Amino acid sequence: MEAKVSDYGEWISGAGRWDLWFTGTFHYDATIATARRAVESLNNRYCPSRAAWAIESSQEWWKEGVGSNVHVHALLEIGEDSPPPGMVEEFWESAFGWAHVEEYDQDLGAGHYVSEYCMKDLLEDSGSWGFYSGSKDEISDALPF
Repeated sequence: MEAKVSDYGEWISGAGRWDLWFTGTFHYDATIATARRAVESLNNRYCPSRAAWAIESSQEWWKEGVGSNVHVHALLEIGEDSPPPGMVEEFWESAFGWAHVEEYDQDLGAGHYVSEYCMKDLLEDSGSWGFYSGSKDEISDALPF
């Protein structure tokens, strides 16, 4: 069975109590491996109890001169100590490039964020994705695809 964007969105909606939606770019020509290390820095800084992230490589961004063609999208579950979106943007921008962070809208659900922003490239194998949790077994055992 081939996974669809709606499958990912539905699963991710139930995989956490998300607090923030994050998009970050790089002001230099980053690789997917570099972007993974940047995601680790984000996780180390804000210690989410869960994070779902996707790294895309889009030639469209590079042609527009935005910076790197590699960029990151993430859902973060931090809890009561969740920082304001502007604080996360400032952290990312001081180290990597442009960032946009907003509070996660439970009414829209993760399917909105996933389908609108990041699954198109991932389903075509031009990116990378992953999940972070205190228990990696818990996440990998729950993947429906």
